[in-house]
Amino acid sequence: MFRDRDGWDGTNDSDGDNDHGDYWWIELSGLVPGQEYVFQYLVDGAIQIADPYTYKVSDPDDHFISPDVYPDLVDYPSGAVDRASVLQTMDSSFIWTADPFTKPLDNNLNVYELHFRDFTEEGTYRAATEKLDYLKGLGINAIHVMPVSEFEGNDSWGYNPNFYFAADKAYGTADDLKRFIDACHQHKVLVFNDLVLNHAFYSNVMAKLYWNQSLNQPADDNPWFNPKHKMIADPAGWWGADWNHESVHTQKMVDRILDYWMTEFNFDGFRFDFTKGFGQTAPNPSDPWASNYNQDRIDLLMRMVNVLKTNHPEAVVIFEHLAQASEDKVLADNGILMWSGVEHHNNVKGLVLGYNSDNTNIYDSGVYNAPGRNFIYANWMSYAESHDEERLGYELSQYFNGNKTIENVIKRLKMGLSFNLLLPGPRMLWQFQELGYDFSINYNGRTGRKPVRWDYYDDPNRQELYTLTSRIFKLRNRFPIYSNSPDYGNIGLGSGNIHIPRVMRLSSGSGPGAKYVIVIANLDPDNTRIANPGYAVTGTWYKYNGSTVVDETAYTVNNTADSYALNPSESLILTNFIIDDCTDVRNTLDSGKYSLRDAIDCAADGDTVHIEYPVFNDTIHLLTPIEINKNITILGFDKMNVTIDGSMVNDNVFSIQPGKSVTLKGVKMVCSQDDGNGRCILNNGNLTLDNIKMVDMSGGLMGNSLWNSSIGNLNIKGKVIIVE
Repeated sequence: MFRDRDGWDGTNDSDGDNDHGDYWWIELSGLVPGQEYVFQYLVDGAIQIADPYTYKVSDPDDHFISPDVYPDLVDYPSGAVDRASVLQTMDSSFIWTADPFTKPLDNNLNVYELHFRDFTEEGTYRAATEKLDYLKGLGINAIHVMPVSEFEGNDSWGYNPNFYFAADKAYGTADDLKRFIDACHQHKVLVFNDLVLNHAFYSNVMAKLYWNQSLNQPADDNPWFNPKHKMIADPAGWWGADWNHESVHTQKMVDRILDYWMTEFNFDGFRFDFTKGFGQTAPNPSDPWASNYNQDRIDLLMRMVNVLKTNHPEAVVIFEHLAQASEDKVLADNGILMWSGVEHHNNVKGLVLGYNSDNTNIYDSGVYNAPGRNFIYANWMSYAESHDEERLGYELSQYFNGNKTIENVIKRLKMGLSFNLLLPGPRMLWQFQELGYDFSINYNGRTGRKPVRWDYYDDPNRQELYTLTSRIFKLRNRFPIYSNSPDYGNIGLGSGNIHIPRVMRLSSGSGPGAKYVIVIANLDPDNTRIANPGYAVTGTWYKYNGSTVVDETAYTVNNTADSYALNPSESLILTNFIIDDCTDVRNTLDSGKYSLRDAIDCAADGDTVHIEYPVFNDTIHLLTPIEINKNITILGFDKMNVTIDGSMVNDNVFSIQPGKSVTLKGVKMVCSQDDGNGRCILNNGNLTLDNIKMVDMSGGLMGNSLWNSSIGNLNIKGKVIIVE
């Protein structure tokens, strides 16, 4: 064993602890609890390597990581070769705080794919945690993070892995990652880890242990890796060293990797990269990307999934497989969610670019049970963008068949999102897609750093796209709109039909009491076109497209055959019900629709009042007191990024009536009134405060900010700050 305490001399046991020689197991003594030790193994007197199961890697590139990202990072030793292992005894255990919650069904997932490096300016686990209110406001209930296990270098997409039990330090500490996952779970959001088990890069210890130097490839007797790549004939698909998934040694390794991330980090499942390469069949030049049906590959993949599901029954499994539909179907019908790949992206692009010659058929590539696919379950993740596809906002800004203004780009993006995000099954967005991100995937090189544009949310046009996305996800989260089989209308039309508006219909049932959703769009960028929505019922209907002018506009349908004139590039979601609940707080006024006061008045006993993202970082102004005489929860944001300003109220801002249970979470309050008790809250009932800050402008006078009467019960669940 090479390590810092022996001066990196594997032949000298200077401290007499028998840590060199041919041992399977040694016991070390004299270690200082909590201190980090860096070590390597010396194999056959020649191979100096880290422990492949290490939880932390010491790397020559560590000095490039800022202390702001990873404080007190242990120094990489000068005597080490390549990566080394870090050992620490008595490391503190992470304390998980999120309560259990009911997880969304696989087919109801609204997934957000993000890359920690490019999601925030800081590029860290901690900074991403600060953005969860934004994602929750969008309606996301699951996040897929690009690979976080240790990869080569510090600036990568992460698909060049080398250690599978260590969280990469480029984004922060392992505890930072755990805090991110814990915070997601507090928001009732699942987190999926992206695992790369088709290949590992050559700094992987198990590749180096059995290596053919003359051929620069894994040795023939390597227990884990194939000497040459199996399955894939195209050299463009030969990434690093190819794992041999028929090897029992590799299988044991894979099972331990999956169990580790589920157990140690509380991930909710995995997206598996390039599962098409997991097979062991010899490459076939006539099938260069191994897309043909392969039963052995299916068996290997299902072995892995079955072990994972045995240990973690609730684990979500997502494959980037992209084989023939017949093989995809076998996997999907076994409960695996399947990525759609670039074909559906290209068809959505054809839908939005506005050229009559483009293929606009989003049905065949987008729907789980379309002919040729015919999945039993809605397990087809047909996305318009992932990390691998060009950004639609960029393509429209360059190639739209019309005036390439931001207004037109957003109109066309609304069209694509309205159809794609309302297809059944798990839906997915790539980061900032909801804001029309328009920097090319090739900006600064395909996998290079991309500009972080949180300022896009301040653009009124882009904010409309965010609002539309949030309403689509609200439809999916709150209403059983797939109870009836969807009527896909004419979204399967291909090229040459740009003059025909597209229509798709969803519903919760049939008859006047059912909820109906219709998507209509005019693909023509130049001419008004007449759409035939095919209304199921007459009466009052509502329009949505993310615009404050359009959203929730009511109109009357007198005949189910009524038509609708669509402006060039216009798309709408039509419903026979209001999407927002009366308990949704979407404005900052003292009263009126979607105000806090009206939401509390409207709430039924036991309801939750949701302060929504349009009010994030804003102030709700109250002019008169609010008396709460019902059991209710008022839910803001974990970081208290909304203020309820009752400084103009010359009384208790909130008064809780006897016997009523009220939870107030995630808000800042301002109050001011002479010298009375309970200037912010007077509690005569059962009050729970969770992440609350009270600023009492009259704190220097008599009385107090919070008054719990003799009949009141007060429960402090989270942080409560009172500033007087």
